[in-house]
Amino acid sequence: MCTESCKKFVALNLRKKEIKNKRVLEVGSYNVNGSCKESVMKLEPSEYIGVDIRMGPNVDVLCDIANLVRKFGENSFDVVICTEVLEHVYNWKGAINQLKMVCKNVIFITTRSKGFPVHDYPDDFWRYETSDMIDIFNDFIIRKCQPDLGDKNEPGVFLKACRDHDHFLTDLSGFALFSVKDDKRVCYENYKSLDELALEYGTDKSSKIHNYTKWYEMHLGYLRRDINNLLEIGIWEGASLRMWRDYFEYAMIHGIDSDNSRSFTERGIKTYLCDQSNVEDINKLKSMTPYFDIIIDDGSHIGDDVIKTFNLMFNRVKMGGWYVIEDTQASYDSRLKTDVTTMEFFKGLLDQVNLFNGSTYYKEPLANIKWEQQEFSYHERWIECMYFYPRMIFIKKREG
Repeated sequence: MCTESCKKFVALNLRKKEIKNKRVLEVGSYNVNGSCKESVMKLEPSEYIGVDIRMGPNVDVLCDIANLVRKFGENSFDVVICTEVLEHVYNWKGAINQLKMVCKNVIFITTRSKGFPVHDYPDDFWRYETSDMIDIFNDFIIRKCQPDLGDKNEPGVFLKACRDHDHFLTDLSGFALFSVKDDKRVCYENYKSLDELALEYGTDKSSKIHNYTKWYEMHLGYLRRDINNLLEIGIWEGASLRMWRDYFEYAMIHGIDSDNSRSFTERGIKTYLCDQSNVEDINKLKSMTPYFDIIIDDGSHIGDDVIKTFNLMFNRVKMGGWYVIEDTQASYDSRLKTDVTTMEFFKGLLDQVNLFNGSTYYKEPLANIKWEQQEFSYHERWIECMYFYPRMIFIKKREG
């Protein structure tokens, strides 16, 4: 994402010797209302890579800003450009360190300052002033640091800086930024990524085992301070419930299991005895619990149970919420074989969501169909999108 004033700042301050035959990375490159790519390509880089958290126009690689070093390595790009991203990243310190570490020479940053209206795309946390940028990048040689000189009603700050290889990364601990959520400067020193919490508590969702945390953080990270209630089906030893409690700091975490010995109660966690294969148990659970922002099925992994639970519980997901199924590889385990496997059901649901009942083939052009006269199922009306990953499915419910 890039405003006209952002594009103008970058274009005016790019130098051919900095770009020609060099590698360039643009972070947050999804072309909503413009991109810096055109200005960069005129100067003949050897390679341009655009990254974002969703695929789309001008996005070459799907990558969260928190994973740049893991994806590309340190000092991997001569020029790094990041426009209108940092105000949206909760862990701004980690994000800035990632940008610094992949940058070999020149970095461009544009972001918003106090007074800019809240813009939740997908969320909005911070405001930066020129003085903040000067302090944050005191380990770089600052070439330009100025306010956005465009629309006075859209205050922002623009930075161009060069890597100073004689200095280590600035220690940002203790540094406070203006928070649009709290309406004051705040410092979050105890921030941990979802994977750090997963490793700390020993859940198999971590990068050491299933590596589910990267997908969770990509889809749910922007909701970190907005989740009220999360349900996980399958408690085991409670590691993932504790991980969720610490990650979603304002949420109540609910867990169910068919084994009563797994039940426990801690700060921010409630557990219930509930067998997901039992319709009466599920209906009783629904009567005892609120609507959920997120439901995660990490239970029996038996196809019949997974499908039944989804059909009974998807209507308990709030509008705009998520339903997640883990360990879908169980669909291919002969020991858990059912008439319809989890993967078969959800692949069929994907057809259904795309066009009524996906098993129907229309003889007339789709343009001639009178959509307002069609009857839609609950899933067709309310599923906004579905994401399939190795061993996981994410399902997003419509906003309304």
